[in-house]
Amino acid sequence: MTVVTSYYLEEDGELDLDEIIRSLQKEYARVQAGFISGDSKNLKERFKADGKGIVLHTQSAVKGIYGQLDTAIKGEAAKALKKAVDTTLPK
Repeated sequence: MTVVTSYYLEEDGELDLDEIIRSLQKEYARVQAGFISGDSKNLKERFKADGKGIVLHTQSAVKGIYGQLDTAIKGEAAKALKKAVDTTLPK
């Protein structure tokens, strides 16, 4: 508290004010770094979970379309699509 007191008592309190500001900025940066570190871990975990959900949803959609290829698309185009889907989707 002496720094704050000296700011109000001394004529050259500008230097003390700069020191207070710097110390507050350092503390703010330290606190923010902790939040950012925790946020990045949470984001990674959420990304993995969301990514798995998106992959499963996409796979089921492609399998549904694959099942309808016989009636919707015929001939060489159907064969090419089936081959592409077979090589793309994991077994």
